[in-house]
Amino acid sequence: VGCYVASPDIKEMLENPNDKALQEKLQQYTDTYCKNRPDIEGLYLADPNTYLFTHTVHDMVGKTFKSGDDLTKLQEMLLGSHELINRGVALSPTTNTLVLSMMVPIYNDSDILIGFVGIAVKLDSLVKNLNAYEVSGFDNAFYALVNTANNQYISTADSSLNGAMIEDESFLNVLDDWKKSGAKQMNFKDSEGI
Repeated sequence: VGCYVASPDIKEMLENPNDKALQEKLQQYTDTYCKNRPDIEGLYLADPNTYLFTHTVHDMVGKTFKSGDDLTKLQEMLLGSHELINRGVALSPTTNTLVLSMMVPIYNDSDILIGFVGIAVKLDSLVKNLNAYEVSGFDNAFYALVNTANNQYISTADSSLNGAMIEDESFLNVLDDWKKSGAKQMNFKDSEGI
């Protein structure tokens, strides 16, 4: 999403929200950016009130998608960061599939939040791509996305585990230690030392 956000037209659109020609240009840019990216479920540009200037689902353009407490929580999250925000895995209201949802806040030259870019990556595509990578020296290595709040598999190479509770005691111990540490990533060996 970094390349998309780097376009100077993004900031210009947010600073000139009534520029219809620029909005059309950015919509075309959005469509072109996603054209050969089947892993992207959705990509959009919105103002801080969630008014959509662009969206891969064209029917969404010109609408707002948050209000009330949900809008306030989103704005607080955006104001707390100048970097990519990983919102985690969610069920997409657009396609009813699991996606990894991320946002990048956009600030003007006076450091005032003027909008954000949102992207949703299809979870099944992400896991498939991750598991296609070979890790040298680790014949049994695989990626798993887990809900650390309830110790449940979200998605893993063994699809029979998707949605299941983690039962491996050594994995649960590692998760517990990781939660206590506050680290952003972890490494794990199962009860068989793999």
